[in-house]
Amino acid sequence: MAPSPRAFLRNLRVPMPWRLRSKLVARNNVRKVTRVRMCCGNPGQPGC
Repeated sequence: MAPSPRAFLRNLRVPMPWRLRSKLVARNNVRKVTRVRMCCGNPGQPGC
């Protein structure tokens, strides 16, 4: 099941410091690319 754009944007609105949010977005997107998957395995986190 592919994540929806709405879920992606909702995950970015999670209240947390911007440094942590940007770190999670980068890490989760790298996981998606290196594993060739649509989800990083951390649903609910920014970037997943």
